[in-house]
Amino acid sequence: MNTASKVVDQLKEKGLYKGSPNDSKLRLTDREGNKNISNGVHTVKLGKDELVKINKNGIDVQGIRQWVNENGRILHYDYPIYGEMGENGKRNEHYLVRIFKDLKEGETVEMRFVPKGLNGYIDVRLKGQDKDSLPSVNLDDDSGKDTQPIQEGENEPDISGEDNPFVVE
Repeated sequence: MNTASKVVDQLKEKGLYKGSPNDSKLRLTDREGNKNISNGVHTVKLGKDELVKINKNGIDVQGIRQWVNENGRILHYDYPIYGEMGENGKRNEHYLVRIFKDLKEGETVEMRFVPKGLNGYIDVRLKGQDKDSLPSVNLDDDSGKDTQPIQEGENEPDISGEDNPFVVE
């Protein structure tokens, strides 16, 4: 055991270890070679969400951090605000924005990674909800278009005012 590991263990014993930012991530996949493999269904209770900058494939983009409680552990899941470019030449909102906008803090959902094409997508549904009752979301996961950087002033959301669903008081 190296010195850093010993220090972390001592801090954990005293309840002083805050952990790295990665310790609080909800991980829906495991890495196997160069592929993401689902590690199963995660049943979580939704907490607050907040606007954050996230790193998507080496590019800083605007995102949303969804806080969740999984078996008493407070974790977060980050996703970008924008997805692929629409037919009108403007960026569409990410499919998870469309899903989470209808969910409320305190609801229990099941989240899992579903392989599709080269990557996959995240399936989110209320606990006990069957797949046929979910709204259809058109995914284009092989395009890589959801990783384009946001240029200053380009399709940025209006984050002020009463109509902002991401402001939590």
